[in-house]
Amino acid sequence: MSDPLDDQVRALLEGEQRLRIAMPDHPIRRNRWFQMFVRLPRPALEWVTVASVGYAGIIGPAIQRPLGDGYLVQILLFAGGLFGVRALEKIKGVA
Repeated sequence: MSDPLDDQVRALLEGEQRLRIAMPDHPIRRNRWFQMFVRLPRPALEWVTVASVGYAGIIGPAIQRPLGDGYLVQILLFAGGLFGVRALEKIKGVA
């Protein structure tokens, strides 16, 4: 004779198995170019942002060709947003 609690636990576990979302296992996911396409946009945006802030804050004034205030504000807001989202993901444990 089985324990009713064991039956309830077994039923809950079976229900949990049905609720899991199956990720597609397609050969393209193992392709090197696909992996690069998935992982490349954020680092590329980060490098562009770092280069833009570097030009706006160091290079532009050094060669006497500073950016206008409007461009500077856009670059700094974009950098703050991009790195702010990254920091939030790090805090939440997503990234």
